[in-house]
Amino acid sequence: MPILYAFGAGPSVMERLGAISLPFELFLEEPVPFIFPPHSVVLIAYPSQYRSMPPLPAHVPFVAYGGSDHIGDAFGDGASDYLREPWTASECVLRLERVLGLSEFKLPVHGLTLRGEILSGPRGTIEVPKEEADLLRILSREYPRRVSRNILNYLIWPAMHERSRVVDVTVSRLRKHLELVSDPLHCMQIRSIRGFGYDLR
Repeated sequence: MPILYAFGAGPSVMERLGAISLPFELFLEEPVPFIFPPHSVVLIAYPSQYRSMPPLPAHVPFVAYGGSDHIGDAFGDGASDYLREPWTASECVLRLERVLGLSEFKLPVHGLTLRGEILSGPRGTIEVPKEEADLLRILSREYPRRVSRNILNYLIWPAMHERSRVVDVTVSRLRKHLELVSDPLHCMQIRSIRGFGYDLR
């Protein structure tokens, strides 16, 4: 189950979050944990709580909330999304799931969807590695534009050297997974663009 860390959550925030059944394991931890488990997301009051705590690790997404006059600053500080007061628990959950890639994502081919790392199509449902799911989301959001290999490398494996073949290997595995769930007559194709990168067709 994904983990939600709600830093600086006052009584009104806790009342809102308690109004519905959350699809997250909720932690009200302070100080900031030394290690964040996978599928962690942070909900934090902005700018008050954000400014008063140590920086979050770069790989941990956070959703800020506060007044509308702080939106620009929050995104400038790296927020993945922003909730303007007043917000509801349902809106908060939708935003958090979107940030973690857990909301259902419809791919630009009829019948294919991706929810988290669960890929579904006419021929069934399979779980794919997170890297493949991230790559597929990026290509789908950019469809029909092409995406460079270097950009994919930077977005998914920021610590990996740009000459690594990790993008090509991941695309090869993803193609096989797409074939498993797709209609054979209407299978999504990941096209290689020599010397550049990939696109969907």
